[in-house]
Amino acid sequence: MTQAGIGAGRDLAAAAEVAMANAIANKAANVVTQTGVFSWDLAATARRVMKQKGIGSSASMKMVLNPLDAQKIAGELGSRAFFQGKTEQAFVRNQIPDVAGTPTFEADVMPNVAARGTVTGTTVNGAQSHTVTAMTDDLPTDNRQFVLTVAGANIANIKVGDCFTAGVNSVHNITKQDTGELQTFRVIGVSGGGTQLTIYPAPVATGPYKNVTAALANSQALTFINSVT
Repeated sequence: MTQAGIGAGRDLAAAAEVAMANAIANKAANVVTQTGVFSWDLAATARRVMKQKGIGSSASMKMVLNPLDAQKIAGELGSRAFFQGKTEQAFVRNQIPDVAGTPTFEADVMPNVAARGTVTGTTVNGAQSHTVTAMTDDLPTDNRQFVLTVAGANIANIKVGDCFTAGVNSVHNITKQDTGELQTFRVIGVSGGGTQLTIYPAPVATGPYKNVTAALANSQALTFINSVT
């Protein structure tokens, strides 16, 4: 009975970790990409993108690497002669220190974001943005997501988890200043043969909840950025 209880606990913990990892990998709205080996610059870029938007602080941010990326970071660090103590821990124990100011961990449940299919020529079908409301019918509005209407020859190949930009920049959550960086969006639902994309975040162009510099313009091209797995 004791072993069965321990096993059930581990099973529940593993299920929770997998669900959380999949949610982050397939729904996170702040996306940076890189082809090839994970690098310090990628971690620093991810941290900068969030800080530019006023998200969190260095104390609350965490970075979780898959085993391959963790091995690459530890191997690179272990071969260096400086950074006393940290290099020894990396070489002997495969331990990774904070990377780019972010506490870093390793997990074996990190999923891959698949490469998109052949999706070219997708455009916004009519200028669109989200209007924040308190209620929809008798239920609280989920202002995090938005149904975007698109057109194009290959829209049937768009799939859940795809990431794209649509010609608008993100803004700082508090100051509403333009970050100078294109806002990334995630596809979390596809319907209408690909004409209706449920996306995170909902693009809000005006008011206190503004998160993008402008509404998504009619005929604006969608640029998909998950070009490789």
